[in-house]
Formats: sequence, structure tokens, C-alpha cells
Amino acid sequence: MQIPFFDLTRQNQILEKDFEDVFKKFLERGKAILADEVLTFEKNFAGYTSSKYCLSCANATDALEMALSAMKIGHGDEVIVPAFGWVSVVSAVLSVGAKPVFVDVMHDGNMDPQLIEQKITQRTKAVLIIHLYGHPREVREIRTLCKGRNIRLIEDCAQAHGARVGGTHVGNFGDVGVFSFYPTKNLGAMGDAGAIVTNDEEIYLQILKMRDYGRNDKGAFILPGRNSRMDELQAAILNVKLPLLDDWIARRRSIASQFNNVLGSYIKEDESVWYKYVLTTEHRSAVINQLKKAGIETGIYYPFQLDQLPFYQTGKSPMVIAQKLSQTTLSLPLFPELTNEEISYICEELKKLELRNL
Repeated sequence: MQIPFFDLTRQNQILEKDFEDVFKKFLERGKAILADEVLTFEKNFAGYTSSKYCLSCANATDALEMALSAMKIGHGDEVIVPAFGWVSVVSAVLSVGAKPVFVDVMHDGNMDPQLIEQKITQRTKAVLIIHLYGHPREVREIRTLCKGRNIRLIEDCAQAHGARVGGTHVGNFGDVGVFSFYPTKNLGAMGDAGAIVTNDEEIYLQILKMRDYGRNDKGAFILPGRNSRMDELQAAILNVKLPLLDDWIARRRSIASQFNNVLGSYIKEDESVWYKYVLTTEHRSAVINQLKKAGIETGIYYPFQLDQLPFYQTGKSPMVIAQKLSQTTLSLPLFPELTNEEISYICEELKKLELRNL
């Protein structure tokens, strides 16, 4: 049996008729940018996340940069970021002229809240957390810390669509929540796309202008901006998919539960939306090769650590947990369209590896 790590074509085939319908409407309307589909998606996603405002944009990295700029974070400021995760958090902080200050992570890859306070200085303006792999851990504790120190909190929710903590959707704990709709995400478009959610009207109004060249509703260019707009076709695709998201998350949780029953050692995170199923093993290469021989494709998220990126060396020793994760993480196939037969086959092959309790 051959099992891909991820296969978007399966979802595309299921939704093909819906996609054909929205594409036909797109052609008939002749409107490509910031029209009805975009406005509908922003309204729908704000409702889904229970956020006051939602602003779509070109991608999540733009969203991070605009969020930082809207909070007037720039040269001379510091932003606390995790030492493990996707590179965009570092790129975004550097792009506005601020300095990323790294904090080590816990075994699940999320920032360790116990280590944040010791990194706070007079220059600290924000904490930027990632809900890595869809696990929204410790966000309430970090929010309390930020509020007590009058520090902004930015949530990178790019991997956590649909995740809720105590009934509150991620993105609403901080000043801003940033989402990616890259095609592999739990809620994915057909290309790059992103969004920002916030309950802060001032931030909303700033980014509303910023994403469209800094232009106000009268057409005047009143602040430095950029071209970062979601197109109508991507919004239409997302409007088709959004009502299906919770069912897809339920399927992801079911698959993850079956993997957990075999592996035993990985976190059982009830609030996770399982963007990735990641295990750690000291024998990563051997495990990858054994699964490959069995026809099971795997991935590594991520084989690097943010505090040791070649373009931004801190000059300090690698952070211990971040370094370990970069050397030992291994991701199994996990997407809603996996068949029950494929899931059972993966579980049987995992049993042969004797990974339990590693």
C-alpha cells in the first residue's frame, strides 16, 4: 500500500462540483479583488471565530507584518518569539525593524510560558506565540502575563483553525490572531491567502488601510501600505470549505486518537485540531526509511530551530528543547480523506517499529 503524506486531490475531487459552480459565478461576475466573496468570507470567518473583525489578506506572513506595524512596533523594539516553529515569525519581526527574542519551547513545540518573563525588558513590546501543530496550549497563562505587563499578544493561528480553549476560539486571546489558508492547512485555499482577526477597532482600521496601499475609504493614501489582498476566487473556495471545517477536525481527532493508542507516549490534547501528528524519536532516519519501505510517506516539521537560523544568528548556544525537536520530530500522514484501511495499515506498521514510550 502507498500512503501519501498529504493529498489535496482527494478533497478537490469530493468538492469538484462546488468548485465548478463558484468558478462559473466568478467568471460571470467579472470581479476579482475585494468584492462580494471576500466580504462574505470575512463575515463568515469572523462569525466562526466569534471575533469582532476579520480582514483577509494575501498570506499569513503579510498578516503578521501588518499586525506588528499596526501596533507601532518597529526599530528598537523587542518581540518575544518561540525558538521552534515556522520561519515567518522571525521574518515578520525583522521586516518591521524589531528584534526577535527567543524563548525555548515545551515537548509539544509550544512556547514555555515559564520562561517568558525572564526575557522581558523595557524594550519588549509584544509576545508572538505559535499554536504549533494545532495545539493551543497555555494561551490563557500567556495572556495573563501580557496583560499584567502591558505587553501586546499576537497569536499565530496558521495551524490552528477551529481550535478553542475553554470555548473561546484561538485568535481572541491576544490583540490579534493571524491565520494562513495555504492549501495544506486545515482550512486551505487553492493558493496563498491569509486573514487577521481582532476585537480592537483601532488595529482593524489600521490594517484595513494598510493591506490596500495605505488607502482610506476616500481613495487617499494616508499611510505606508502594501498590496496584500485576498482575491475573490480564493475567498469563494474558502466559503465552500468553511462549513465543513468542524467535520474535518473531528476526523483529524479520530485519526490522531488511533495513532495515540498505538504510540502511547504522544500528547493527548483534547483541544487540538491536529494540523500535524508529530512524534519524536532518536532514530528518525531509521523510522523514516522503515515507513518508506512500507509505502508510508512522512514529513519533518521542522528540521531547524529559529534561534539558529543562518540569516539571524543569536551568537548563543542552541535552546535545548528546540534543538532536540529539530533533530527528532517526525510527522505521520494525517488528513481527513485518509481511508479507514489506510489508517489501520499505518497503525499496524507503527506497532512493528516498537515506538511506544520512546
